[in-house]
Amino acid sequence: MRTLWREHLGAPKLIYDCSYSHYMMRRENKDAAQQLAIAFRNNRRHLQPYALNFCGMDKQSMLWSSLLKEIPTIITKPLPLRIHEADASEAFPKEKLVILTPDSPNVLREYNND
Repeated sequence: MRTLWREHLGAPKLIYDCSYSHYMMRRENKDAAQQLAIAFRNNRRHLQPYALNFCGMDKQSMLWSSLLKEIPTIITKPLPLRIHEADASEAFPKEKLVILTPDSPNVLREYNND
């Protein structure tokens, strides 16, 4: 519950883009679901957790069905995690998004919670 309240009190948001799942094979979707579940569990245990958001989640996808196996309570309990079917750019103000990718030549040198 501490995490749920922290999210409402302005915890920094961490957004995972899940819209890529239809490009992946079954095994890749399963691996991605396991990685998302690990991020979720580690975040829950952290003293200052992020407000986790999984965006672009197609609830008909293999990623979603694999994620349900990893976190079965995702649809039955209030968790410190928000699932968005919309893309991140639709769910959040575009001007506040910072996209981290290993393909970028830019280096993130400063971080602003906003």
